[in-house]
Amino acid sequence: MKTTIQAAYRQIFERDIAPYIVQDEFTGLESKLSNGEINIKEFIEGLGGSKLYMREFYAPYPNTKVIELGTKHFLGRAPLDQAEIRKYNQLLATQGLKAFIRAMVNSPEYTECFGEDTVPYRRFPTLPAANFPNTERLYNQLTKQNKDLVVPSFEPVSTP
Repeated sequence: MKTTIQAAYRQIFERDIAPYIVQDEFTGLESKLSNGEINIKEFIEGLGGSKLYMREFYAPYPNTKVIELGTKHFLGRAPLDQAEIRKYNQLLATQGLKAFIRAMVNSPEYTECFGEDTVPYRRFPTLPAANFPNTERLYNQLTKQNKDLVVPSFEPVSTP
């Protein structure tokens, strides 16, 4: 169980989480998971709705970057296309971060790939995959050091 919880922290927060950093924020979630009161999917959703996730991956970024990070953390891939970004952007703008995460975790894609008892993971580590280049770039950058968008909303325009 401890290994599963550590894997969930690494996937959702992109690093190991030391207990002194989060203090008691996740104690209740970990306890419920260990006692079988919730499954891994509900644990993942709880991590995504946490103050720590909001502070680290929502507050500092524009919605397009939040969507990129969300699909990376919860679906194990980069956003598929602009239509997906627009769909999630609408959800983020109208209902907030928790609704956005709930939509991903309760999506048919999540259910098909991870089910109720698997921690999400990087799904396209090798070719072929339609969005392999974007997923590869997203996984190779360190969130804390890079605010660049991997799937930009618009093509950059250069002035003459």
